[in-house]
Amino acid sequence: MNTDLDTKNKKTILNLYAILGVSILLSILPYSAAALTSLIFMMVVLIWGYSVRKRAESDSLAGNHAAYIVRTIWIASFFALITTALASLYMIPQLNHAPFEACTNALTTKSLEWLESAGMNEIYDLMRPCVDGFIAVNKTLLITALLIAGGPIVIYMTVRLFKGVSIILKARNIHNANSWL
Repeated sequence: MNTDLDTKNKKTILNLYAILGVSILLSILPYSAAALTSLIFMMVVLIWGYSVRKRAESDSLAGNHAAYIVRTIWIASFFALITTALASLYMIPQLNHAPFEACTNALTTKSLEWLESAGMNEIYDLMRPCVDGFIAVNKTLLITALLIAGGPIVIYMTVRLFKGVSIILKARNIHNANSWL
């Protein structure tokens, strides 16, 4: 057995887990730049995981953990579809659209020529107070829907991350890398 190769493979897998962990952490920050960076990191982990899995033997340490990481991302993505649908079903019927009435009225009083010639900044400036009011009125509902949509995914990925890291640190394969849990 080549211990240098095993050490290199273990380091590669630990790097994959580290980037996955950073991606999970960034996904919970309330900034669009953090969310975009999280998505980019997740794609890097997915592509790199596929690459490692392809080069490694399936029963090797690297192949086993790469398969586990790739599967974690795909299962989380599937769960995200379900939780997003559930959050939407919870949120949409309860949304209060009243704050948009003033802006809708302001837009209808503008001429068609103004709307065609207005830039995005002018339209946004007209809509900004209504968006702020919409968020203020629906804040609790939006936060609850966010927790319904994202909470289970973050928990699932964090559990899988800690499980994978604890096993790779012992230089062992995951017993059933293809399991859902």
